[in-house]
Amino acid sequence: MDGCLCTAGAGEEPLLCKAEGRDVNSVAGVLKLYFRELREPLFPVQMFDQLIACSKYDVNGMTFCVKILWIGI
Repeated sequence: MDGCLCTAGAGEEPLLCKAEGRDVNSVAGVLKLYFRELREPLFPVQMFDQLIACSKYDVNGMTFCVKILWIGI
Protein backbone atom coordinates (compact mmCIF):
# COMPACT_ATOMS: atom_id res chain seq x y z
CA MET A 1 0.00 0.00 0.00
CA ASP A 2 1.56 3.29 -1.09
CA GLY A 3 -0.50 5.56 1.13
CA CYS A 4 -3.68 5.93 3.09
CA LEU A 5 -6.47 8.41 3.54
CA CYS A 6 -6.02 10.57 6.62
CA THR A 7 -7.33 13.89 7.91
CA ALA A 8 -5.38 16.85 9.15
CA GLY A 9 -8.06 17.92 11.61
CA ALA A 10 -11.77 18.13 12.31
CA GLY A 11 -13.78 19.35 9.35
CA GLU A 12 -10.86 19.41 6.93
CA GLU A 13 -10.62 17.53 3.65
CA PRO A 14 -8.92 14.11 3.66
CA LEU A 15 -5.28 14.05 2.61
CA LEU A 16 -3.13 11.32 1.11
CA CYS A 17 -0.29 10.39 3.45
CA LYS A 18 2.34 7.67 3.73
CA ALA A 19 1.74 4.98 6.32
CA GLU A 20 4.11 2.33 7.58
CA GLY A 21 2.37 -1.01 8.06
CA ARG A 22 -1.23 -1.19 9.15
CA ASP A 23 -2.24 1.57 11.51
CA VAL A 24 -5.48 1.02 13.41
CA ASN A 25 -6.10 4.77 13.58
CA SER A 26 -5.86 5.04 9.79
CA VAL A 27 -8.39 2.26 9.31
CA ALA A 28 -10.72 3.86 11.88
CA GLY A 29 -10.39 7.22 10.11
CA VAL A 30 -11.35 5.75 6.75
CA LEU A 31 -14.35 3.99 8.31
CA LYS A 32 -15.49 7.25 9.95
CA LEU A 33 -15.29 9.02 6.59
CA TYR A 34 -17.32 6.25 4.98
CA PHE A 35 -20.01 6.33 7.69
CA ARG A 36 -20.30 10.13 7.45
CA GLU A 37 -21.03 9.85 3.72
CA LEU A 38 -23.93 7.39 4.12
CA ARG A 39 -27.27 8.79 2.97
CA GLU A 40 -29.06 7.36 5.99
CA PRO A 41 -27.56 6.90 9.46
CA LEU A 42 -26.08 3.52 10.29
CA PHE A 43 -28.41 3.28 13.28
CA PRO A 44 -31.89 4.85 13.31
CA VAL A 45 -31.96 8.19 15.15
CA GLN A 46 -34.88 7.09 17.34
CA MET A 47 -32.68 4.28 18.75
CA PHE A 48 -29.86 6.60 19.91
CA ASP A 49 -30.83 6.75 23.59
CA GLN A 50 -31.38 2.98 23.75
CA LEU A 51 -28.00 2.25 22.16
CA ILE A 52 -26.27 4.61 24.58
CA ALA A 53 -27.98 2.77 27.45
CA CYS A 54 -26.68 -0.55 26.06
CA SER A 55 -23.12 0.80 26.03
CA LYS A 56 -23.13 1.02 29.84
CA TYR A 57 -23.14 -2.80 30.23
CA ASP A 58 -20.19 -5.17 30.08
CA VAL A 59 -19.53 -6.91 26.75
CA ASN A 60 -22.01 -9.76 27.35
CA GLY A 61 -24.74 -7.41 28.59
CA MET A 62 -24.15 -5.02 25.72
CA THR A 63 -24.39 -7.85 23.18
CA PHE A 64 -27.65 -9.06 24.71
CA CYS A 65 -29.09 -5.53 24.85
CA VAL A 66 -28.27 -4.81 21.19
CA LYS A 67 -29.74 -8.17 20.13
CA ILE A 68 -32.98 -7.30 21.94
CA LEU A 69 -33.07 -3.90 20.19
CA TRP A 70 -32.35 -5.55 16.82
CA ILE A 71 -35.25 -7.99 17.26
CA GLY A 72 -37.58 -5.06 17.94
CA ILE A 73 -36.79 -3.29 14.66
